[in-house]
Amino acid sequence: MYSSKFFWGCLVLTAAADFLFYDVMAGCNLGIFLLLMGGVLWLIDGRKLYNVYGGICSGCIVILATTLFLERSFLAFGMGLLLIFMLKFIGENGWTDRYLRWIGTLGHFLGTGFVIWLWDLRKREEKREQKHRIKISWLLKWGIPLFLTFIFILLFRSANPIIDQWLSAFSTFISNLDFRISLPAPSRILFWAVTFIWIWAFIRLGSCNSRIFERISDAEKKFFRNVTMIINSIYGVIRRRTNDYGEVDISLMLNTFLASVTVRCLILFNFLFLLQNLLDIKYLWGGSALPSGMTYASYAHRGAYPLIATALLAAVFALICFSGNKSHPSWRPAKLLVYLWLAQNVFLVGSAIFRLMLYVNIYRLTLLRVSALIWMVLVGVGLILILYKIIMPRDNRWLINANVLVIFAVLTGCCFIDFRGFIAEYNIRHCLELAAPEDKAGRMPLDIDYFLELGPNVLLALERLNYSVADFSPAQQHAFKRVKDTLKLEVSRYPGNWQSWTWRMSRLKRL
Repeated sequence: MYSSKFFWGCLVLTAAADFLFYDVMAGCNLGIFLLLMGGVLWLIDGRKLYNVYGGICSGCIVILATTLFLERSFLAFGMGLLLIFMLKFIGENGWTDRYLRWIGTLGHFLGTGFVIWLWDLRKREEKREQKHRIKISWLLKWGIPLFLTFIFILLFRSANPIIDQWLSAFSTFISNLDFRISLPAPSRILFWAVTFIWIWAFIRLGSCNSRIFERISDAEKKFFRNVTMIINSIYGVIRRRTNDYGEVDISLMLNTFLASVTVRCLILFNFLFLLQNLLDIKYLWGGSALPSGMTYASYAHRGAYPLIATALLAAVFALICFSGNKSHPSWRPAKLLVYLWLAQNVFLVGSAIFRLMLYVNIYRLTLLRVSALIWMVLVGVGLILILYKIIMPRDNRWLINANVLVIFAVLTGCCFIDFRGFIAEYNIRHCLELAAPEDKAGRMPLDIDYFLELGPNVLLALERLNYSVADFSPAQQHAFKRVKDTLKLEVSRYPGNWQSWTWRMSRLKRL
């Protein structure tokens, strides 16, 4: 049973969340909250967290919290919350490399977190002595209906002006009473209730039942088996008798059949991918003249994204065909062919990245294209990891853990980079208006209106562009001034409270 210290600890964290977040724009308060939650977990489970995994997880939380002092980022905050969950899991259950256990515990928390306090309240009632027992059943029967009714009242208030007038009049009547009852806003009461419930559920977070873990482990094993292994796991080694040959091992026949099918698939795939890569070597990397009516921009842009989809399908095929034990001699040709095929896929991803860079050089850089470039790099690294997994060999659990670590490292690095400012700088440096006379061929005019989509982070780049505005047309100069004034107005409206402070925004305010 949870003591009063547990209750007051959750109440203090709820008050801290109210102080940091209620009616306040996001800023460094996101990082402070991550550090506060991590500190509370160390106070609760400090001895259990005093290990390598607890230290690494805590260090990553500090790194992500630091990025939130630079600039607010909901990606960094979401990753920080995930690390907070991992730190709590390590404190309760220790480290495990079975990712389905993490997913099962997280699903258990998200599925039961909002109602677990009712269970705890009921348990507390059952443990009290009969003469001192509080009638919690009445609260349970009326608490949920009243809470849901309150939600509907808020919705009707926003939808019906008459109900809004009634509630406003009632609020005015209450505030004008002689004893001056000071009631908090309904939204604040709701914020406190929801925050307290989830903090309570998180602090008391344990793990899934051991039987659930056993089922998850079984599902994990079955999920990554190919058709042959699934058949063998369900029916065992099926044998049949024939008059001519005696006993025949069906599992061996299926294994040999799948190996021969995989070899034929890989032969065809390798020839097809070789054709695509040879065309890229000739036209993309070699710079040969394209057929009439086709430009390098259209050739580059048309193939960038489909080639990544092709590489992903190749990765799925390799995982399906080469999961499980493939030590039988019939799989040796398939292994050699898949090495060649995955190497071709890595080259294909490199060509896709080069295509995208060619297109960006001719046109402009956007957030979507930066995201696509990062995604392509991750796909290429994933293919290399699949190749390593097959050569060594490693199991699928190792592959998933390695990919998760790579993705986490890349996303953490992205949290430190000001992509919006970088995009603005790049587009300004490569625009038609500022290009040298010999470089103007193939350049595009600067899209000034796109800076509005990028937000205030581009102001530093626009300030440096001031010296070259004279080279623009009158219409472009007017658009430049309009965009710059709009972004400065947005910066001036940014709140000045300390909870919303970030280093980059404070720098923009000094412009």
